[in-house]
Amino acid sequence: MKKIETNGTIRWGLNTCYERRRLRLSPGLLLCMITAFMVSTLQLPNAFAEVVGSSEALVGSSDDAYTEIPGLSGFYFWDIRNSATVELSNTYDRRSGESQALYGDNAYGSLKYSMTDGSDKAGIAHVLSSPIAFGDYTGGSFDWYRASLSDNPPAQSPAFFLTVDVDGDLGTDDDRFGLKYEAVYNGVSSPVPVDSWETAMISGTTNLWSWNAPEVGDRFVFNITLDDWKTEYPDAVITIFGIDSGSGWNGIFEGAIDLIVLDYGSESLAFDFELLPSFRPDLTVGFRLNENSHKGDNIYKSTVTAGQRVSHMNAFNESATSYFAVENDGNRTDTIEFRASGIRNKDIKTNVYKIVGGKFRNVSGLALRGGVLSILNPSESVKFKSVMKLTRSAKNKVRRRGRLVKFEQKYRVKSMLEGSKLDFASSRVHFK
Repeated sequence: MKKIETNGTIRWGLNTCYERRRLRLSPGLLLCMITAFMVSTLQLPNAFAEVVGSSEALVGSSDDAYTEIPGLSGFYFWDIRNSATVELSNTYDRRSGESQALYGDNAYGSLKYSMTDGSDKAGIAHVLSSPIAFGDYTGGSFDWYRASLSDNPPAQSPAFFLTVDVDGDLGTDDDRFGLKYEAVYNGVSSPVPVDSWETAMISGTTNLWSWNAPEVGDRFVFNITLDDWKTEYPDAVITIFGIDSGSGWNGIFEGAIDLIVLDYGSESLAFDFELLPSFRPDLTVGFRLNENSHKGDNIYKSTVTAGQRVSHMNAFNESATSYFAVENDGNRTDTIEFRASGIRNKDIKTNVYKIVGGKFRNVSGLALRGGVLSILNPSESVKFKSVMKLTRSAKNKVRRRGRLVKFEQKYRVKSMLEGSKLDFASSRVHFK
């Protein structure tokens, strides 16, 4: 399991305006209502989604089955088998109006399912903190995606499931059964669409098949509607819902799911899975151009530490050359500023070059007094060369008096999209 850096859960909806303003018309209420209206007109199929996600991709494998997904409160990696994985990623983007209103183009993604053969299975589930009365459940929807690289049977697509407790008594667990929606049993012809997002709608007339339902046992029945199941078990409650794929899906499957909606009574639960924005500039330093030999990789400090510094010992008539690499360690395209930090030494002349296409462009003025901007995609980097040497007058002082000149030139990088994200590195030189 990869460690997450930050995560977020945000609720957004028109009801927020009423809860906070108590229907009293005011400029604040009016603004809130206008904003909510704009959100509702922007959104994809689902209304008032809860945006759940993390700023770092999360990958669940069979080792993570039935464990809670970090940052996605209430959601679990479910029945993941063998080599299957479930990943919060931006491979297949699906956004609600809520995520667009909150983050603009900086939040995107979905839950990607990957399987390699028929023994694999992938899924997620939400364990409800308060069960929903089965009789109140009227259906809902979810969005699914099947990638064209999949070569399993073309009728197969992700399936929605419920766990139902027959008598509503959570103290006993021997009366629980599952209900599942599959497109193939609800009139969706084969092959199902590929490389496009589809919305599966569930209503009272939707066919749901069951495993282990009382009086049905292990027989799989594929033509019983949601309304029929509710009539059969009037006291039941829903404890879990989720979406899975696999188990007998022979071949490779890759796809995604997003925007899950449950409708019950006059309420709805809706969830939009997003890879939240992360901005993280990284600055490394070394004696050579090759950044694999640099110090400071993945060290993010607000001051220079020993792990982010190189030191030169030079004769007075020599120059000291250092190389810096600026890398975008975030998950969004960022504009990153590279500039000198701290006071310059009047005895030392510093030239800074930006290395572009194998050519060295002198950017000393910008680097030392303003800042050099580079637009970098995630994992992209740009390199700089710094050359320090003594001024003529300083050389004479060293030659006549044997005085040692010491100086440390610090450099800083900053995300221009999130200015609090900084990193530092330095080159220290001793001229003698």
